[in-house]
Amino acid sequence: MKTNQQQENLCLYDGKSLDGKRADAIFCSDECRNMYHNSIAEKKRLEVNNLITSQQEQITILKNENEKEKKINAEKELEISQLKQQLQLSEKEIITIKDKHFRAVTKLNKIYFEKLRNRMKSKKKDINNSQNILNFLVGKSAEK
Repeated sequence: MKTNQQQENLCLYDGKSLDGKRADAIFCSDECRNMYHNSIAEKKRLEVNNLITSQQEQITILKNENEKEKKINAEKELEISQLKQQLQLSEKEIITIKDKHFRAVTKLNKIYFEKLRNRMKSKKKDINNSQNILNFLVGKSAEK
């Protein structure tokens, strides 16, 4: 195992020993320094790309869920519209039934009152006949 002092004398990029001539004293060459910074930049770029990809996947999932909700809402709106149409038809049927009922009751009332009128005419004739018979009988008894 290397000591801290030995580790300090190694290049950060390729692990080679430092010659002590460089001012930064952590890379053995400009190439190593550039490669090190490029590798860090590449790691950051990959992290950012992974983060972007992850966020894009989340956005796609949310869009899909939103589309599903829109589809469900559209289906519910269609169902509501159909129910409203059925309700309107039911209301029209109720009005039609009430109208037919009213006409039937009116017709039955007319028939009832016509029969009642005919009965009253018949009773009136019977009363008139009875009156005529009574008058006739009273007139015959008065003649005697």
